[in-house]
Amino acid sequence: YVFKCSLIGEEDWEIRRRYSDFQQLHVRLSKEVGKDGARRKTAATLPPRRLFGSSTERVIQQRRQALQLYLRTVLQELEPLELKGWQAAAEGSAVQALAAFLELRAE
Repeated sequence: YVFKCSLIGEEDWEIRRRYSDFQQLHVRLSKEVGKDGARRKTAATLPPRRLFGSSTERVIQQRRQALQLYLRTVLQELEPLELKGWQAAAEGSAVQALAAFLELRAE
């Protein structure tokens, strides 16, 4: 899947990700523990994997839209400064995992 990404004040860029990349990101984000010691809960729902008929254009388009909604939901749940300061985030944190997934560049 190819997704166009944009940040305010930055040039647009594209990322190419497989469904399995989204699964790995989802697992990493679900393991994140917040400052209060509680596991970070997300309202983002990863669309299910389909084994049969998953290569039809209609299914691919539906999944692309569902994955795009998933990413938007994840990004909306983050504090704006949390992603902005991704370079200072703890190594292995969910913010760093998301920054790597989105191929954010160091300033």
